[in-house]
Amino acid sequence: MSTVNYQRYAVIDIGTNSAILLVCDVNHRTQEYDVVLDTAEITRLGQGLHPTRCLQPSSIERTFGVIRQYLRQTENLDVDQTVIVGTNALRVAENAHRFIDLVQDEFELGIEVISAQTEAHFSYLSVKEDQTFRSFETRKLMVIDIGGGSTEQVFYDDELVCLSVPFGIVSLTDRFVKNDPPTDQEIREIETFIEETLVNQGWRTKFQVPIVLVGIGGTIVNLAAIESGLIELDLSVVHGQVLDRRQILNRIDLFRSLTVDTLRRVPGLEVKRAEVMLAGTLILRSLMDYIGVDQIHVSTRGIRYGVMIDRFLAEGTDF
Repeated sequence: MSTVNYQRYAVIDIGTNSAILLVCDVNHRTQEYDVVLDTAEITRLGQGLHPTRCLQPSSIERTFGVIRQYLRQTENLDVDQTVIVGTNALRVAENAHRFIDLVQDEFELGIEVISAQTEAHFSYLSVKEDQTFRSFETRKLMVIDIGGGSTEQVFYDDELVCLSVPFGIVSLTDRFVKNDPPTDQEIREIETFIEETLVNQGWRTKFQVPIVLVGIGGTIVNLAAIESGLIELDLSVVHGQVLDRRQILNRIDLFRSLTVDTLRRVPGLEVKRAEVMLAGTLILRSLMDYIGVDQIHVSTRGIRYGVMIDRFLAEGTDF
């Protein structure tokens, strides 16, 4: 695809719950980019990771198949360079090397397993360099990223502060939910675990200025899609939307009352996300309560955009 000013790049983000492909045309003269393709598949790489600490063969197979599919797409799109990054599941799994080696041997591409701090930095970058949120003051902006196996909080306090806690929608569901729908006791255990983890790991609650909260990740995007009454997910509709605490509480009441099969029929909710949607919404409510905010702005972007900006737009890392 290379021209005088443009090159085409791809980022594949291998998360605990989903694998995402972003393809962009980057103009190196203007330091701007155009999105060619932004697509996601729920592969649940981290399913069964708790308490075995190992990736399961079925999870490896699912995710490997999606990577193969993505790389075929990048080939058809004449991508000049592809970067693959991995997050929490590949950070903590004792047999992560099996998956990484499989991808390297088959496709001659390495997976860069990024630290929680780096993941948080990319999350922040994806929001800060987004025209939708450019008007937000840096000192007031906070980004949270609810993932499959970890959750990040990023903000500025003289310097960029990146905090991460080791829970996400897949890990909490695997650990605590044994019934369908979950029991009140299981929900209380999730809430208690979230609160205790935030306290024990020093999650920040006191700030000198009012916080403008922006959230990324499938939980927040799907909540926005449900509130918009979308039959099919349209990222352009939900990007920049604002959710308030009342809406989130109403969705928790709904999700906790339904079986997974019934949840799959809720308009706006991705079918494959039904099993973990309650855990994600409980995390979101707990974070908002802990930080002390009543609303959150929705970003449909994520670390893939942060990687794209950091690796291929050299000027994008200056805040």
